[in-house]
Amino acid sequence: MGNERKISEHKNNKDVQIFLKEDLLPSMTKVPIYSLDDEFEKTKKNKNLRLYVITALFIAFIVLGAFFLLYVYNQNRIVQIDINDFQDINLTELLNNAKKNEAKLLNLKEELENLKQEMNFSVFNAKDDTSREIELLMAKSLPSAEKEEILKKLKQEEKSKMVKLMNDYQEQISAKQDEISKVQKEVDSYNQKIASDAERVENVINNYQRIHDYQMNKQKSYYDKLIESLKAGNKKQISLIKRYHQEFIDSLILKYNPVFEGEEFKNILSEELEKEGIVIDLENLNADISSEGLLSPAEFEKIKLMRKDFDLLFKKIKEIPYINSIPYVLDHFQYHFESLSGSYSGLLKRTAEVIAKKDKQIQEKNTVIKKYQDSIDLLAQDERENGYIIFKDGSGIEAVVQKGYPIADDTKAFVFRGDQEWIATVRLKKNFDSVTAEIIEKAEGKDLRSFDKLLLIIQ
Repeated sequence: MGNERKISEHKNNKDVQIFLKEDLLPSMTKVPIYSLDDEFEKTKKNKNLRLYVITALFIAFIVLGAFFLLYVYNQNRIVQIDINDFQDINLTELLNNAKKNEAKLLNLKEELENLKQEMNFSVFNAKDDTSREIELLMAKSLPSAEKEEILKKLKQEEKSKMVKLMNDYQEQISAKQDEISKVQKEVDSYNQKIASDAERVENVINNYQRIHDYQMNKQKSYYDKLIESLKAGNKKQISLIKRYHQEFIDSLILKYNPVFEGEEFKNILSEELEKEGIVIDLENLNADISSEGLLSPAEFEKIKLMRKDFDLLFKKIKEIPYINSIPYVLDHFQYHFESLSGSYSGLLKRTAEVIAKKDKQIQEKNTVIKKYQDSIDLLAQDERENGYIIFKDGSGIEAVVQKGYPIADDTKAFVFRGDQEWIATVRLKKNFDSVTAEIIEKAEGKDLRSFDKLLLIIQ
């Protein structure tokens, strides 16, 4: 076989030109100090589009290079073999014929097995028929000699049937076995030819494989050199991109972790945080403010829940590894919140204490007032009077009515000074533990005074 059609060498491709130029990269300057006010004004303009463009182009270059190398590799994997070398080796036809003969052999073996099963089934049916006839004979009332003669005849008929069946099926089985033997010889012959031709094919393929390996090694050497040159040329551009990328990352870090400047920030962040002096006693505070009615239990529980939620959220924020001024801002933020919470709880506690003190004073004064009321009531009983005017001022008229006299909403009473001098007619009104009076009619030139007597008008 000839080597007229050898694998052709690949032509050398031109060097891939470097697409990233040094002058494309902007001049690097020191990252300016972050100013919160200026940053808000420049937010819309602060977009580093150049980095995204350069990075995208570089990635596209790498991807295209990879696809190119993969294409070349796949092309070189294809071994070009001259089909004329195999014209004298009809391997496909041999394989097809061998496959047909093997299928035919399998079908013949199945047919042989079916014949054997059919023969066994026929023998079984013949014996079964004879057995049923013998059972019927035994069930009949015939003389023994007659039964013996009929039984002998049935067995002879059964034997004749068996001989005929076996002869018929044996002829078919023998013919099928002869056919199987003939096809088996053909299969063995084709297998022998295939083994012989396969060896020749293997030798041809091995020759072409050696040629292919030589070409592959040559191409590999060429592309290894090309890749090394590309790596050397791209090393500088990669270094520039990494440097620009790092400075971009630094600018992002500074943007979200700024350094707060200015006297107002310095004064706040330089303040000493004395957290030990802050006391927030919400549990004991609950009893004080609830007893004085400053907050309802539901309102107080809502405050506790808000405080718990704040602590949970702030704890999560503190887990973020901020740098520069942000950690100090968070510490001061927490400190001022704790201080405000402590001051608020202290204010509530002191307010509850003042209210409790005032309640005690009011209770003491109410005790004194009750004593006075009891004394006046006793005086009214001794003097046989219904009640007295206690005092009159700009806020209203206070009166005392002897216990046992009911006061309705429109209860009226005369006001006398002494036993005979009529001063006024008033309407009495019950107001918790006290009684107030409203003037309905009054004597000309007269005015109500303390300890004027009341005479109830009972209807």
